[in-house]
Amino acid sequence: MLIQGTNPLTNPGDILIIRGGVHTATATLGAIIAYLWSVKGEIGYLDAVAPAAALGLAGWHGGCLWRSACLGTASDLPWAWADPGSPVTRHPVELYAALGLAVFAWWISQLPFRPLFRSGIALSSLAMMRLITEPLRLSLGGGPWGWYLAAVVIGLVAATLGSRALANRIPART
Repeated sequence: MLIQGTNPLTNPGDILIIRGGVHTATATLGAIIAYLWSVKGEIGYLDAVAPAAALGLAGWHGGCLWRSACLGTASDLPWAWADPGSPVTRHPVELYAALGLAVFAWWISQLPFRPLFRSGIALSSLAMMRLITEPLRLSLGGGPWGWYLAAVVIGLVAATLGSRALANRIPART
């Protein structure tokens, strides 16, 4: 909030309002710290919450319908729509993301439990969805491509390590 110019002490109600400009890296770091604190550092539970996290993120993107914030770059596709009073039709990019993330959530829930496997695949999938939809988003600076690419790589490394190294010590559960 401070990075975006909002003081949570003088505007406490703004804590509840999620606006555009959420700092993705800081929000992710905060979520990881909150998770590790709540499960007392037991990283194995991360695979259990991965599908729910993906589905929750899908819901947040789908919430664009209530925030009137679904639209991205201009499009002539039949399902594109315009803001009220605008002749320009645009991609409903947030709905693309919501649908893709919901599909990923289902897919991740079907994967076997292995420490860091499902969560690594989830991280890579969610970052990949952002990379896919980023060119369709309205942006002045081009978006945080580097963060998304790093998340794809980190997720794939975690999934690989979890699948290979830890699978021998902890049996897979289906």
